[in-house]
Amino acid sequence: MELLGYCLQGEENSHKQIDEYRRWYNMLMAKVFLIIEQLVLPDGYSLDKLLRKYTRLRSSDSEYGFVTRPNISPTWDFIQRAKKYV
Repeated sequence: MELLGYCLQGEENSHKQIDEYRRWYNMLMAKVFLIIEQLVLPDGYSLDKLLRKYTRLRSSDSEYGFVTRPNISPTWDFIQRAKKYV
């Protein structure tokens, strides 16, 4: 959600709106994933691509965002990449 906050601008970057996105995300609502697909991080990298690369649940590209069985190497890479934003 912190990374999402860095992508949002204006009124969308409020605690109320981020909490709403968090709720949609936890409910796996399709609309929040459509929003995430459009967002870019401050350096121009796609938030969607970052999450798909480091947090896929299964081999399916449509199921991402939650890490159930972390692997130390990709987890470390994700932390290092996210540090420049948070």
